[in-house]
Amino acid sequence: MGIDFWNLLRFKVAAILHFQVISTDTNPQPLDLLDIAAEMQGLSVTTMLLDIGCDPKGVPPHDVLIAADCMYNDQVARALARL
Repeated sequence: MGIDFWNLLRFKVAAILHFQVISTDTNPQPLDLLDIAAEMQGLSVTTMLLDIGCDPKGVPPHDVLIAADCMYNDQVARALARL
């Protein structure tokens, strides 16, 4: 398991633009890796455990929502469409 280059690039661009970035996952391991990678890059990223398919109301208020690597699940896709 590793951190995708494109995810780090998105976070870096967001940090340059002074956006608040919140990364969610159902698994704590990728979030731990993201925290480490972000710290090594000098980025500010908030991580939180969240299963959007089970708890779409748990998604924090946002202006932009980027969903990656999760649309293969019908329940998650439908929950994201309702957001």
